[in-house]
Amino acid sequence: RSEADALTHGTASAATPLTATFQVTHKDLVPENKIPVTDPESDDCITPPEGMVGYEFDGWFYRDGNAGNAEKPYTKEMPVTKDLVIYAKWKTTQVANFTVRYVYKDADGNEFEVAESLEGKTIVDHNMTFDAKTGVELKEDYRENYFPTVYSSAITINADASKNVYTFYYTHKESVAYTVYYVEVSSYTANEDGTFSFTLADPADPYIRDPETLQATTSFVAADFVPVVGYVAADGVYHKTLNVVVDAPSIDNGNYIADTYNAEKNEGIHENIIVFYYLNDPTQSPYTIKHMIQNQDLSGYTEVEADTIQKTGKNGTEYGDNLNDYTNYEYVRAKVEYYDADDKQVTKALTLQTSEGRTWDISYVLPDNGLGMKIYIYYDLTVGDLAVTKNVVTPPGFAPIQDKFKITIELKDANGNVYTNAVKYQIGEGQEVEATLTNGRFTVQLEDGETVLIKNLLHGTTYTVTEAAVTGFTTAITTTQDHNVSGAVDAGQTDTVEVKNTYHVGMVDVTKTVQGADAPKDQNGVFSDEFNFTLAVPGFAGLKVTVNGTEETLDGNGETTFPMKHGETVTINGIPDGAAYIVTEAANSSYTTTANGQTDDTVSDTMKAGNVATAAFVNTYKYSHLTIKKTGMEPGESAIFQVTAKSKYNNDQEVTFTVTVPNDGSVTIGELLIGSDYTITEIGSWSNRYAAVTVPPGKIVEGGKTVMVTNEGKNHQWLHGEDYVHNDFSKPGSYGN
Repeated sequence: RSEADALTHGTASAATPLTATFQVTHKDLVPENKIPVTDPESDDCITPPEGMVGYEFDGWFYRDGNAGNAEKPYTKEMPVTKDLVIYAKWKTTQVANFTVRYVYKDADGNEFEVAESLEGKTIVDHNMTFDAKTGVELKEDYRENYFPTVYSSAITINADASKNVYTFYYTHKESVAYTVYYVEVSSYTANEDGTFSFTLADPADPYIRDPETLQATTSFVAADFVPVVGYVAADGVYHKTLNVVVDAPSIDNGNYIADTYNAEKNEGIHENIIVFYYLNDPTQSPYTIKHMIQNQDLSGYTEVEADTIQKTGKNGTEYGDNLNDYTNYEYVRAKVEYYDADDKQVTKALTLQTSEGRTWDISYVLPDNGLGMKIYIYYDLTVGDLAVTKNVVTPPGFAPIQDKFKITIELKDANGNVYTNAVKYQIGEGQEVEATLTNGRFTVQLEDGETVLIKNLLHGTTYTVTEAAVTGFTTAITTTQDHNVSGAVDAGQTDTVEVKNTYHVGMVDVTKTVQGADAPKDQNGVFSDEFNFTLAVPGFAGLKVTVNGTEETLDGNGETTFPMKHGETVTINGIPDGAAYIVTEAANSSYTTTANGQTDDTVSDTMKAGNVATAAFVNTYKYSHLTIKKTGMEPGESAIFQVTAKSKYNNDQEVTFTVTVPNDGSVTIGELLIGSDYTITEIGSWSNRYAAVTVPPGKIVEGGKTVMVTNEGKNHQWLHGEDYVHNDFSKPGSYGN
């Protein structure tokens, strides 16, 4: 605020034009606030004083000595009847942010937000008053047993926003006392400044009924005017609320002297009291209209306090009211309650008016006894149900191990927002369960033939039903083949969604082929070795499949075993569509193995229903034989040989055999590793009669190999005294000659 230079006016009269002597030193006075001047050519005006950045001119003002020196605005239209000193006022245009916090501080000094902070901005230097949040304004965990320490507080907005932070602190208490007073007055006046004045009917005994001191467990409570014959609410208010504060002061001795009580109100004192003022009027009585909406769980009704109306009417007169429009609710009934002349409570149903040109939707007549009445109008939720059924179709003879299916139901309200109302459902004849919603979703598990009934969804609620994909099954939800379906609930109707699963299985043919001339055979020349196989279907422990028509149950690892021989085929049926399966042949060191043409002992794939997969295993025997034939010696003579080769009998490592081969005879050594090198060396005592023979090395081949060793004599005479040399050969197996 800045003072302008004095502006003095002369005395005005109807015949004398207004004159003024003034000195103005500032420029740029806003046009609509120009001050009359003696010089019509002058255009002097004012601007903010130096340093007042962010301010604008707010007008001319003066002090009225006849009104306690009160500040009053000056305008050029007002008549001037005496000398005036006017001054300019300035208001700031600068704004700053403010924050109001609502905090509970525990014994350790930890702070917890009990309500969302209030943030905003306003003009700097503006004085603002804030109230503590109570009741449903608090976070759900703090709505009971938490009370503010003060109800309201004022701050002056500073240009520095960091100084514009105010914190309401809350205390945890089991309860806080408050008192409801019922005061009889003989007069009551509401004042323009928001206060009121009244005169007690009997200052010595001001109560028309005894005060009631109650215990509040929440920071927001309410009370109703208690009817007394011949009395109405002096202030016209029949339902009052109170924000309960910890350790609030109380009015001394409960004496409601008007001047004292209003002074306390003016000073901002907040007491934990509710006061009803009773004024005698035997011709009128109070009545209250309450709108009751059904609870979300259908357990009862809750008053819409914001729409509760208290009125006063003449006894014996008809009054009425119209229905309210509540989203997702519809009117169902109305009733009145009052006390008759015998002080008995009477309850009567009201009829909804439907005639053309009607004044009210419902009407009622106030009783003559002056006790008034209460009117209750009830609205039920407009709800519908959603039923989701499960149907599982399986091929004959193949029961899936999956007996329960995971179904997710997502709900949104009619506006497309996440559904937040309580949801209850029932599976079959089971117990009703309250769903735990996560972003409007919850999950149930259903088996074949079961139905889940989701009850009392608000009209227009949209739903999406989704089933988690299950290996082996195709899913059809109603008529949609994509695992989900959407719809909207209609009031009074039950939407039905069928989730149908069809079980599909496939089969695999496992074939066995053995090759190798030296592989073991039975007496009929048929390959005789047996090979062991394992079928694994991971994750399907307990699955029933058929192995060549015989039912087998997969063990805890999802496996079963079976043997095979050369030329056999084993057909395994019942592997779920989409399931991974593995067919493995147990290792046999005498054979090399290929599976579907690859050097491997395993075939793995994903089953495709309707196809017959193949797992072809071929085993090739790893060993062959080497035959040594001897010729060129005299009848009855024989030769000794050392044969070196890799053998089955030494774990496919090299071994040396010593064999005796008679002239014109042979020795066969078996179980030699195909592809390994061999050497043959002849030894013995015939060197004086036969030329030495060198046998070139070679490789063991499939089908066997015969080596002919021929000796040529040096002469045709026997040496005298020559002895027959006999060689013994011991071998780890049986060799043919």
